[in-house]
Amino acid sequence: RSDYCSPLITFTLKMLVLLHHGHRSAAVVNLRVPHFKSYYRMALRCPIPAFGSNLHKRMAHLSRSIVRKEHMQMSTQVDLPAEADAVVVGGGMMGCWTLYHLARLGMTSAVLLERDKLTSGTTWHTNGLVHVIRASEVCSKLFNVTRDHILELDAQEPAGWTQNGAIYIASKKDRLKEYHRMVTLGKILGVECHVLTPSETASIQPLIRTDDILGSIYVPGDGTIDPAPLCRAVTRDAASKGAKVYEGVSVTSVETEKSRFNREQVKAVHTSSGTIKTKNVVVCAGI
Repeated sequence: RSDYCSPLITFTLKMLVLLHHGHRSAAVVNLRVPHFKSYYRMALRCPIPAFGSNLHKRMAHLSRSIVRKEHMQMSTQVDLPAEADAVVVGGGMMGCWTLYHLARLGMTSAVLLERDKLTSGTTWHTNGLVHVIRASEVCSKLFNVTRDHILELDAQEPAGWTQNGAIYIASKKDRLKEYHRMVTLGKILGVECHVLTPSETASIQPLIRTDDILGSIYVPGDGTIDPAPLCRAVTRDAASKGAKVYEGVSVTSVETEKSRFNREQVKAVHTSSGTIKTKNVVVCAGI
């Protein structure tokens, strides 16, 4: 089930099972990510013989089909602006959040460029865990601010947020000691969190085996976020302030020039659909 494991693993296993049984016209499974369903359909329609020893050839065939499809998507021409306050490269979670904050800070002509579709990289199959307490104060504050933004967006329109709480298990004394420190920090920052005994842990989550743990901490405000709806909500908010998102546009190079202090500075971004003049580039691809 995609609820408990990576959708990519789910996709691969179900695809192989269907190919093994020859169900090339079977219905598409209800994967969480819509844009990946087309790849699944493509896999089922590939003229591949029955499951056998040359599995690597069939997987390579699927990979080439996906690459060809992505190439066709990237070749679409779009009308890009001549100039932009900033250009964000990469339409994953980091890129979308960057555009969101730039727009809120006043860069209303900021542009995000994605070579394929938003969240089509590593973002779509992330766990989406949102934990608001960390070992350091800086990280804890950062995650709390992020959660506040998520709740704000989710209140306007469903952004995939599920507040189900989190339990951190400690099976060693050092880890339990660290958790006590994290809870103290969390309470200073106003985060509801509790140190639990093994029996209290079992009362919240009966499926946890408690005979080999020393305790845990429970954070009711933690949750999970579906990355695809969140990215849509984030970019929609940025677009409402003037920022723009372009899909199917690949960045080919970044042009620089010498400043009056003889330092390299960005002059323009060259793409598959034209050139954008800008002095600011944020690379969020492959993160």
